[in-house]
Amino acid sequence: MRKQAEMRRIPQKEYTRRRPLALVALLLAGAAGVSIPSTAADAAEAEAEADPHAAAVYFRKARREASKGRYPTALRFLQRAYAADPQPKYVANQGVAYLKMKQYAEALERFEWFLERAEAPDDRALAESYLLKLRPQIIITSEPPGARVSIDQQAIGVTPLITEVIAGKHLLQLDLSDHRTADQALEVALNTGQNLHVVLEAAPAGGAPPPSGSWGLTEWGWTSIAVGGVAAAVGGTLGGLAMQSLDARGDAADVPQWKARQADAERYGVGMYAAGGVAVAALVTGVILLSTDASPASIEVGPGGVSVEGRF
Repeated sequence: MRKQAEMRRIPQKEYTRRRPLALVALLLAGAAGVSIPSTAADAAEAEAEADPHAAAVYFRKARREASKGRYPTALRFLQRAYAADPQPKYVANQGVAYLKMKQYAEALERFEWFLERAEAPDDRALAESYLLKLRPQIIITSEPPGARVSIDQQAIGVTPLITEVIAGKHLLQLDLSDHRTADQALEVALNTGQNLHVVLEAAPAGGAPPPSGSWGLTEWGWTSIAVGGVAAAVGGTLGGLAMQSLDARGDAADVPQWKARQADAERYGVGMYAAGGVAVAALVTGVILLSTDASPASIEVGPGGVSVEGRF
């Protein structure tokens, strides 16, 4: 209470002139962002309607709530402070909040925005230190070199490569012709550089692996067996219906009704034999495909028809 009382005795003009990042370490971890002006005109309009006194009150409330561990409430006060007086220091503190939540991309955005507007050397230096923590340097090499590097499906260069990566979890992919594509999880810690060396496995002697989207003989074999199973089930159902139609002939009231039921039985019978033929063919094909020794082997379906590659 004594500290709060002392803060209230600071003249408003003196308080608002103090440098923004001095209080950063006292702030919070929260869950929402702030509305950053997108243009100079937006910023000018917001400053024209600013209420620095209300913003200062909200900011003190945010600090108090954060000190008690009530971070969501503290963040709401911080947002209100920025809405009342859109000063860059509130955006910088949003960066701290996101940093504490381990939402590093959002934190990076806030600090970059603040750095573009900060004037005091101390403020700029502190913001730059946060950016260095958020974007540690990564060195990526491969054996053999010259592999194309992608992080989170975005190409960034070829090995050997030195780059900056936002802290957090990513997917690293290295691709080189005549070699298997290497995929691995990449977790980048705050303020911690890494040296990554990836040994790429040569593609099989028969050539590069099947293109993405093509099926090997195993996939086609099991698919064929599944089709055979479905066809067998359909044939069994049609056979049952045929038997029912044959049995129903005895209950026919007249000759036309008897003939109609006989015709139904014949139609069901034809369907039964057709489904049975498909089932046998599909099951046999599936067994053959599964038992074929082919390495590598693949089946591709395209406009030109079906192509099969492999050893049989």
